[in-house]
Amino acid sequence: MPSDTSIPVESEVLELVRSQKRGGEDYNTLLRKMVAQYDPNVQTDPAQTRKESITQ
Repeated sequence: MPSDTSIPVESEVLELVRSQKRGGEDYNTLLRKMVAQYDPNVQTDPAQTRKESITQ
């Protein structure tokens, strides 16, 4: 059985991740989906990400 762990993040990041959960989806499933879509070769401006999340 897997053990529970914590990932320290800013409150704003927690809210961004939390807002992506759907229905009874757990964080393991959500984070696996996010990792599957992640491309480490694409540069992301964190300030732009925050602006987009605020306007949505």
